[in-house]
Amino acid sequence: MNNIYKAFAALSVGLALFACKKDDYIPAELEPVQTYVGADITAPRNFDADGSAIEIPFTRNKVAEALDITVFLDDASGIFKLDNTALHFDVGQATAYAAVSYSYDALEMDKVYNFSVELASTEYASEYRPVAFPVAATKAWKKFKAQFFDNWWVGGPMDKILLKSPDGSETYRLMDPWDKATVEGAGFAYTGGLEYLEFSIDEKGSVSWGGKTGVINLPFKYSGMTTHMMHPSKQDDPSSTAKNALLMPGLVQFCWYPLLNYDGSSYSWWGRTSIALISWGEGPDINDLLN
Repeated sequence: MNNIYKAFAALSVGLALFACKKDDYIPAELEPVQTYVGADITAPRNFDADGSAIEIPFTRNKVAEALDITVFLDDASGIFKLDNTALHFDVGQATAYAAVSYSYDALEMDKVYNFSVELASTEYASEYRPVAFPVAATKAWKKFKAQFFDNWWVGGPMDKILLKSPDGSETYRLMDPWDKATVEGAGFAYTGGLEYLEFSIDEKGSVSWGGKTGVINLPFKYSGMTTHMMHPSKQDDPSSTAKNALLMPGLVQFCWYPLLNYDGSSYSWWGRTSIALISWGEGPDINDLLN
């Protein structure tokens, strides 16, 4: 019996000590997580300088509050400049961009330009996040917003992208001229295969296209037949050939013969030309011309 009382007394003391320790324990407050900002290591570092601003991304780990940081540009060429040295993160925004602009005409062909955008302060720097975003930029085809109107097949005008050669020549590419959505919306069967329509403008304003064959294979079928455009010079038609011209700065006209099932020699056709227009840069709104 004495042993039972002793065991009970020992257990009571142990419980009391445990209760005392539990009541006296106060957990330490967690240290607040610091806000870190750094260059986005997942973003591409090689850019095509096409005349558009180069967007440099910086990310942060905490987004509960708005944040402003300052960046600077390190560029030995002197061609590039920051449009915004102060980056602003809105509440909930994890990424902000520094816009870098430049003189497209000052760039040289085939030369790689290296520069970096960096945090101006180490206040939000982390050893796990790069403070600098290095860039390698190369002169590419210059990009313009454009309109395209084709009065034979699909109408328009359609919003497009026009590229100008970086070699300084008056050589252009209208990207995806007859796109899938527009072609199918017009009731044709889209087949693909025409990435761009290339043309050049000479010093007299004459517009050349079609290459050696003088024929463009279009990316759709009409009533099961392949579609094409033929240069009027291939039909010994000088008056129509002359209509391929620069009408005014930023506006070119195409005059071509629509063909069906062209195989290099034989074809079906309507025996008449059609007209198309491309406007870009300082050119007019084609909607205004049509109205």
